[in-house]
Amino acid sequence: MKQYLIIGNGVAGTTAAHEIRKADTGAKITIVTEESVPFYSRMKIPEYIAGAVDFSNLLVRKEKWYEDMQIDLKTGIRITDIDHEKGQAFDKSGNSYSYDALLLATGSHPFVPPVNGSTLKNVFALRTFEDASNIIAAAEASKNCLVVGGGLLGLEAAHALIRRGLPVTVVEHAGRLLPRQMDHEGAALLKDMLEKQGFTFKSKATTKQLIGDQAVSGLELESGEVMETDMVLFST
Repeated sequence: MKQYLIIGNGVAGTTAAHEIRKADTGAKITIVTEESVPFYSRMKIPEYIAGAVDFSNLLVRKEKWYEDMQIDLKTGIRITDIDHEKGQAFDKSGNSYSYDALLLATGSHPFVPPVNGSTLKNVFALRTFEDASNIIAAAEASKNCLVVGGGLLGLEAAHALIRRGLPVTVVEHAGRLLPRQMDHEGAALLKDMLEKQGFTFKSKATTKQLIGDQAVSGLELESGEVMETDMVLFST
């Protein structure tokens, strides 16, 4: 019996497990993920933050699917070392996972600029369900939020927080929104539409550092201006 080990439970890892099972009905398939939940739709995360969908609607593959497919899903585990010669992977607790074939499907990671204060409490990037849950918890206790980045993901996240009733200002380095997708005229029309939906914008603004003791309390721009806030979301 061949042993397949897949590290990562996103769309790539889950689809691979499905295809392997179809091709090899007797194989042992194990998926290891550091996330705490089964495969879910990252596309719906802004809707989850906005409160438009609940957790059950976020899930793409529920636990029963893994049982039916005879796929051993191990959540909340981070693989820290791999010994290719022995065909074993190890988690941070020292537990080993044997394999004949290994697939790394861990996906990407959000980029947080290396500015002073980026590790303060209530400073976020958004990619995972855990990120979304932490953002929701912080939003419920915050008076406002600054979203750094006026691209597609930044605007989606800002819109989700506005739908939760939180005042949001989008801080954009470029002179217009969606600088990779739109020209100046189109960006100006979009900005006008979004302002009518509750958005506030600060363009041509570069983040210098975040201010605060334990939790963030402000964002200082390269111009010297300080914008007060108790929550920052990087989407850069």
